[in-house]
Amino acid sequence: MTDAGKVAFVNAIIYMKQFAGQTPIARKYNDRIITRDNVRLFKYLLTDEAYHTHVQAMQESQEKIAHMQDSLRRVKANGGDIGELEVYLSIPARPIPTRAEFLRGYGYRYDVFGNDPDMVTEYLDRNYDYLYPSKDGFSFDLDTDAKVLGIANNDKRILDRAISMLEQGQDTAMARRILTRYTLCRFSTPQQWRQWYNKWQDKLFFTEAGGWLFLVNSRDADVVGNDYSVLRKPQQPAQSQSNASAPVAAQQETSDTNPVVVSAFAENRSDGGRDIVVRVKIHPGYHIYAHVDDADPYIETTMDITLPAGYKTDGTLQLPAFTLLGDESKTTVYEGEAIYRQRIAGQGAGTAQVTIMYQCCDNSICFPPNTVKLEVEL
Repeated sequence: MTDAGKVAFVNAIIYMKQFAGQTPIARKYNDRIITRDNVRLFKYLLTDEAYHTHVQAMQESQEKIAHMQDSLRRVKANGGDIGELEVYLSIPARPIPTRAEFLRGYGYRYDVFGNDPDMVTEYLDRNYDYLYPSKDGFSFDLDTDAKVLGIANNDKRILDRAISMLEQGQDTAMARRILTRYTLCRFSTPQQWRQWYNKWQDKLFFTEAGGWLFLVNSRDADVVGNDYSVLRKPQQPAQSQSNASAPVAAQQETSDTNPVVVSAFAENRSDGGRDIVVRVKIHPGYHIYAHVDDADPYIETTMDITLPAGYKTDGTLQLPAFTLLGDESKTTVYEGEAIYRQRIAGQGAGTAQVTIMYQCCDNSICFPPNTVKLEVEL
């Protein structure tokens, strides 16, 4: 840890001590869950200011990269050794997006509203009380159930209305959708729902960061309605560690809870040689680190391939293409997909061992470093 990190760590422990033995109520079950504060961001992204700021930042970044590359090329032309800085020469220039391309990438529901910011603003304002996180967690959908009832989804009266619908046998499917969507209760009868609501209605509060849920303002660990375990689903394996010679198409998909998936396999080349290929899929919005500048606290990705008897490496490891992390940093990252290739020479049966260590981050948080070990049958 840095000195500042040590102080922050100790302060956190001291602060937490006062809550020893207490049970948290609202929990940020999904670190990237959207809240209604993002409505302001979506509106801002529609403005000329947002677009021109983005273009200016890209132009300044491109100029810095071009200047760096020119300097490195001059050093090489004069016989100098630029060492690990060689990788910066492979950074491609990115085209400046048009306004439409910017909105397509950053605007709200471009597929519906296109380049019409007035329609987006009107839609968000008109439906503000009925917005709900989309499945990907990065945008909003419209809760048509809440809109049909005309009750904001953060108003506890929506629970009362839904319970009444169950009691009267009116549109019970909608009622159960609402109660399941906005609470952590899973009662089977209207009587159970009513009993719970009547008991706790004065202590109910709504949390968006905590999951767009009505929770009970009580630290009693046994109170019904605060147990997040009802949201749990069977966990996917953290990494794909099946027979690594399987086809790439069979690779596990990435997600917000599993943003990096690694696979490895052997591939025959047209010249008769063989490669070990390591494919790293990275979920949209996330990255891992290619090179970390001394001023940054991140952890570089490392790759190690151990070959069985009868095999040896043939040349250096071919690294994936990368991009700069930011305008003010020399740190570079891998995004989307990173492919490593290592030529090998040899023959016979055996198993190669592939070990990759990486740290995955998005624009707000970093996961702890992770190590994945895979086997490749030769």
